[in-house]
Amino acid sequence: LEVTHEANTAWTASDAQVKKVAADAGMPFDMTKDQMAGFIFPTAEDQTTAYFGKDGIAASAATSLGLVFNGSGIEFDKVITGEFLE
Repeated sequence: LEVTHEANTAWTASDAQVKKVAADAGMPFDMTKDQMAGFIFPTAEDQTTAYFGKDGIAASAATSLGLVFNGSGIEFDKVITGEFLE
């Protein structure tokens, strides 16, 4: 998590960084820049609170996803947690 956090913090969306992503993805630079314009990297704190906390975005999404698999016995909101971030 620490290495990922450092890489996320270093992301500035500079042309050089976007060119690297474009090259790795095999996409044109302009398309990659447009596609990544709203790209964000939540901090570890944001992930443990806003996303994976008790009432976080992931819990809400997991509940909705559970509806898709209704009857499967899977309770996504019980297994998708931020435990791995702590």
